[in-house]
Amino acid sequence: MPERDSISWTTMITGLTQNGLDREALVLFRKMRFEGLPIDQFTFGSILTACGGLQAIEEGKQLHAFMVRTYHSENVIVGSALVDMYSKCRNIKYAGTTFSTMPNKNIVSWTAMVVAYGQNGFSEEAVKAFCDMQRNGVDPDDFSLESVKSSCANLASLEGAQFHGRALVSGLISFITVSNALVTLYAKCGSIEESHRLFDEMSVKDEVSWTALVSGYAQFGKATETIDLFEIMLRQGLQSDGLAVVDKGRFYFESTVKEHGITPILDHYTCMIDLFSRSERLVEAKDFIQKMPCTPDAFGLIFIPPGLPIRVVKNLRVCGDCHTATKIISKTPQRSSCKRCR
Repeated sequence: MPERDSISWTTMITGLTQNGLDREALVLFRKMRFEGLPIDQFTFGSILTACGGLQAIEEGKQLHAFMVRTYHSENVIVGSALVDMYSKCRNIKYAGTTFSTMPNKNIVSWTAMVVAYGQNGFSEEAVKAFCDMQRNGVDPDDFSLESVKSSCANLASLEGAQFHGRALVSGLISFITVSNALVTLYAKCGSIEESHRLFDEMSVKDEVSWTALVSGYAQFGKATETIDLFEIMLRQGLQSDGLAVVDKGRFYFESTVKEHGITPILDHYTCMIDLFSRSERLVEAKDFIQKMPCTPDAFGLIFIPPGLPIRVVKNLRVCGDCHTATKIISKTPQRSSCKRCR
């Protein structure tokens, strides 16, 4: 660009922070200051995000001092960004002081403070800040409700039920993030039946929804229900999310045997094999099958939801007769099949 103004520089800094290039954003910000260009609230907001991402609290303090000198710290956008920056740098004292001295606060600044308390382990303070927000006439949004419910869940306090009522009245219950937080809240508070009821009422569920409910059952030692839920989750066609979901599945499965003394049935073994296979961890699937105390059957093909194609991933290093197996699978009635090699 032959000519670059403050907007051009700020746009570039924002782009870097949004793509996780926080250090590069800081370098560019220093160059912008060297050029003598004016800096506004949006520039400060972006560069504070970079400081938070890097946990660069010293740079953040220097910026804070510069904002005070230039009277930008009284801006609600800049103040909210400062609270968020100090929170990510694990300095809740500075975050609280900055928030309390802000002359104007909106939903963003209040939510930043609620999140700051919650993420730094101050769950009671997070709930108190949320209540103070409402007393000051600021209505919560889906993000602030989700944040305070997570704090209530960490407290394992059924006081969070009042936030459920708030979500229903405001209509924010329709946000999946809010519903997921409530499922987690009730499960951690020991009300697994209420957690499951809310889960069943959700019109849309994602991996977070399922994981919240499964984790709730596992937390209270309901091993059979935990494995059964994992099986239903896979039947719904949800894709496993890489290592995390597979490892959680393995943990739930092993806990049924080691911690609760429950003998898994054949369907539970099939569930685990399907989980390994969906994540293309075929060596582990083969090893799991070989260690099964019972003879595996062909339920794995029926286990795939009706109407969906059977996806076959061949690995000749693991299976010495993949071609024959693929031919048999392709003859499955009323099913198409997709094949690829690894």
